[in-house]
Amino acid sequence: MSMLAKSPRLNKLDPFWQATIIRFLPNWIKPSHLTALRLVLIPITVWLLVYNYFSWALIIFLVGAILDGLDGALARQKNLTSKAGAIIDPMIDKFLYVGCLIVLLFKYAYWPLLAFSMTVDFLILLIALFVILAGRKNKLIAADKIGKVKMFFQILTLVTILFSLIFSTNWLLTLSLIILLVSISLQLISSLNYLIKFIIS
Repeated sequence: MSMLAKSPRLNKLDPFWQATIIRFLPNWIKPSHLTALRLVLIPITVWLLVYNYFSWALIIFLVGAILDGLDGALARQKNLTSKAGAIIDPMIDKFLYVGCLIVLLFKYAYWPLLAFSMTVDFLILLIALFVILAGRKNKLIAADKIGKVKMFFQILTLVTILFSLIFSTNWLLTLSLIILLVSISLQLISSLNYLIKFIIS
């Protein structure tokens, strides 16, 4: 597997990861190991959601989010960045996001909005794969700043939804709805931006 990273440039959080967790990691650990662990955590998180272990699902989800930052920072520190990593990394985020959404469709009050969000992501991925298989393009477009902001709000959406399911309070449910609406708005902007870049690239 290619070494995975988000960007060859230094991320603002890299000094934090390097001064805390990365400094204690054994030298043999590579970014691809952390990415593989993130993949393993996807079915675990989904299983916990299916059986209503929302607190544990939230913990595992947050561990995955930390690993998401670590693998990129580690790759940049060891100069193991790659174009493949810049594409695969957000794809893993998307698999986790969609997997959680599928389960939450049956547990969240505003499930039609979740279904819409999942459909948009699915259609964008389907269009990109169709064009590639048709031979018109030979690459995927790595996530840009808009896409990363969108992904941040999608993660924040899942976190607030899980909190609303754990504590069953109206204000958390309302907060999750507001963040979800912001996330969907950014998702539409990001999707349009992605398609434009994909077509003209």
